[in-house]
Amino acid sequence: MKVILAEKPSVARDIAKIVGANQRNDGYLSGNDYAVTYAFGHLIELANIKKYQEHLSLDNLPVIPEKIDLELAPDQGKRKQFAVIKKLFKEADEIINATDAGREGELIFRYIYLMAKVRVPFKRLWISSMTDEAIKKGFATLKNGLEYNNLYYSAKARAEADWLVGLNGSIALTRSANTGRTLSVGRVQSPTVALIVNRYLENKNFVPEDYFTIFTILKNHDQNFKAIVDGKFSKKEEAEKTLEKISDKALVKDIEKKETRTATPLPFDLTSLQAEANKKHGYSAQETLQFAQNLYERHKIITYPRTDSRYLSKDMINDIYQTFETLKSYQLKSYTQHLEVILERKNKRPINDKKVTDHHAIIPTGKNPQGLAEGERNIYKLVLFQFCKAFHKPVLKDSTKVVLDSNEVELIARGNILKDIGFKIFDGKNLDEEDEDTLLPPLEKDEITNVISKEIEAKKTKPLPILTEASLLKLMETAGKLLNDEDSELAEAMKEKGIGTPATRAGIIETIIKRGYIQREKKKLIPSDLGIEFVKNLEGFAILSPKLTGDWEHKLKQIEKGELEYKIFNDQIKTYTHQVTDQMKNSGKGFTQFVDPNLQDCPVCGKGKLKHSPKSVFCTNNKYSNGDCNFYLPKTIAKKKLTDNQIQELLTKGETGFLKGFVAKSGNKFEAALKINKEKAKVDMIFKSRQEV
Repeated sequence: MKVILAEKPSVARDIAKIVGANQRNDGYLSGNDYAVTYAFGHLIELANIKKYQEHLSLDNLPVIPEKIDLELAPDQGKRKQFAVIKKLFKEADEIINATDAGREGELIFRYIYLMAKVRVPFKRLWISSMTDEAIKKGFATLKNGLEYNNLYYSAKARAEADWLVGLNGSIALTRSANTGRTLSVGRVQSPTVALIVNRYLENKNFVPEDYFTIFTILKNHDQNFKAIVDGKFSKKEEAEKTLEKISDKALVKDIEKKETRTATPLPFDLTSLQAEANKKHGYSAQETLQFAQNLYERHKIITYPRTDSRYLSKDMINDIYQTFETLKSYQLKSYTQHLEVILERKNKRPINDKKVTDHHAIIPTGKNPQGLAEGERNIYKLVLFQFCKAFHKPVLKDSTKVVLDSNEVELIARGNILKDIGFKIFDGKNLDEEDEDTLLPPLEKDEITNVISKEIEAKKTKPLPILTEASLLKLMETAGKLLNDEDSELAEAMKEKGIGTPATRAGIIETIIKRGYIQREKKKLIPSDLGIEFVKNLEGFAILSPKLTGDWEHKLKQIEKGELEYKIFNDQIKTYTHQVTDQMKNSGKGFTQFVDPNLQDCPVCGKGKLKHSPKSVFCTNNKYSNGDCNFYLPKTIAKKKLTDNQIQELLTKGETGFLKGFVAKSGNKFEAALKINKEKAKVDMIFKSRQEV
């Protein structure tokens, strides 16, 4: 029997249909000598750090196990599903890994395979589309699963780096700060917080500077046109001197005419799609990812979205043009003549095998969209029209630059005439609607023109804008470097050194919002006071550096390509874990103002605050924070779960009335009151006297 493991139930159903596994069972589908089962994402995780509880005092940190153990996720549904997978794996003659074709999908399968303790050989299904045709093609070209070992080691290195740096750093900072709230540190989230905070403070603390420009209105052949003095003046007096020199005539010294081309854009990768969706529709990165995932998995109308490539491979060319033929038939009938241009031109700009990574760019599959929600429809249209733009024509303009001289002051006039709207036709624009024409009169060299007005314009320098998700995603992609359109080649090279990956960036943004460092204000990302203090207190530490985490991401890519050994990277992370933990131990004092005002003072020591966990109440001035208070109140005593009111009464009054529902070891129920024993820092039971009974 062949056992196929998909990452999600919906994908398992699609695969089962192709292989003929039509019989439903508890946790899997079977038939035709196949069993198709599924995970619910990460069924297996790195061991909870509480497993190393005895080592979690500040003095004992960092915790660096020789090997971090794997354990089942605590969710009972996941545990039950793992038992199904394990049983099927042990009965299998062959296993097929059909998890998502990427780093995290590989990790999900390998952890399950290791935890199941089987030695059955496995193969890899690697597909970029969920259409029936793509799945069939994938099964026809299954690979030996061991060919993806480097991808697994890259994923393993990533998971362990986050565990070591994130958990040790977070515990050290939380306990040294001793505010009663968790302060989270991470190799990816911390530099992301820093990017947002630093841009915000730069914007708010920006002191604008005055500067001045000069423009003139000239006239020739009964047509007015504008010319400027190139550059700007820092002092008004300098501008006034130049303005005075300009006479009422100007001589045409030089005319430069050329055709300019705006190249067709590339299809989207996930980051560029998220940025565009944020700008056009205000969607968060997480919302866009979810809409795109639905379009890929459920509707099957786009290819795999979690990609970092904006290119397509040569072996796709026939399929690409077949997709355009299909689109011409029904989805884009009104654009038929423009799709004909695409089919005739065969633009090769988006085709580059060397720049296709694990997955190619996001493109439509040609399948007819049905039943789309509004967000899904908007994202699909972005993908669809970007695909069309990528294979259409460039935008063509006739550009003219005229250099004039007025009493030895050089004036510049520019004109553009739009010749061909090109790919912008897919923005819903027509040539006569596109307001890009700046017409100049028919000037000749050495011709004299009239200067009919001249003016100084006062301006102020402006700060870089506060980050939105769109601009943050671009910075994360390029490890914090500001790049413009001319840096497209550099931007492509920087992708391997970005903060996080296309698949994880949306989650990172949501995480730092959830943890209180950042908040959304419409499209803007605004740091909280806690976020600002976080960056201030950790200033100068590498954990805030986009360069550091960018270098790590680059090394993870090198592991994936077989260019760097997993062990070398892992040893580097362990060394850095010691460094970051020591830094966090010494950085907590600045967070005292962020003690939650709702937390009560400890009734035993009076120095710490009482913090509630799901199972207990404890003092923050404890041994794990190098404190001296051992007060600890379990929320279940003698099998009786205390109510919130009973706990509050005990903590505020120091004792409760007599409570029913306690159960002795013998199984007998009894009543007792609870009272805080300050000397022993514990809770005593008080029983009724015999007369009261």
